[in-house]
Amino acid sequence: MKANIYINDHEGLPNISCVYNYIPQAQRRTMGIKMDKTVLIVSAVVGSLGVLSAILGFAAEGENASNPNPSPGLGIAAALFLLVEKATITAVAVVGYCKFRPVLSETKRILVIVCVVVSWIAAAIASVMFLFGASLNANNKNSGGVYAGAAVLTVAATALGITSFVMLRRQQPADAAPKTAGEGAPPSKPGDEQALPPPAGITTGQPQFQTA
Repeated sequence: MKANIYINDHEGLPNISCVYNYIPQAQRRTMGIKMDKTVLIVSAVVGSLGVLSAILGFAAEGENASNPNPSPGLGIAAALFLLVEKATITAVAVVGYCKFRPVLSETKRILVIVCVVVSWIAAAIASVMFLFGASLNANNKNSGGVYAGAAVLTVAATALGITSFVMLRRQQPADAAPKTAGEGAPPSKPGDEQALPPPAGITTGQPQFQTA
């Protein structure tokens, strides 16, 4: 990786700053592949847990419709899978944020916060509904659509959680890109500027003298 290094001995304190001129195309491609693999793996695991929880919820609702004495096991299992899903996506997102410290724009920061908060609220309500339906089944009562509503909230919570994680991960390669001079990079020293082409109509070269 190519870099310019400037040393400033002003007031006896050396100030060394490096400005990366560019990131090689191969390295940028490797960073993108690593990010895509992480996003795909986490999204697949979290999505599978959320979908499994929703399937168990709909299955519990179907059992309530066909069985006068439904078992509370499906509702309890759905709540457990949902809590594991939320704990997993939250832990991965927090670790990734603390490791890479992505600098998000104000709009993206607000969107991430909204997705996380709404996702946790929906997951909490869905978990309570799953457990409430299981308690009804334990007392030989029908859930009355509680499981179906919880399953829908589970799908929404899972989708919002994955969305917030993807938004955080997509920002990291951009943050690793070099800063240009207009984005806060140290200014170049005199003599480092590239020579500008002469204005149109002006010929450069050695002066010509007419001989007598």
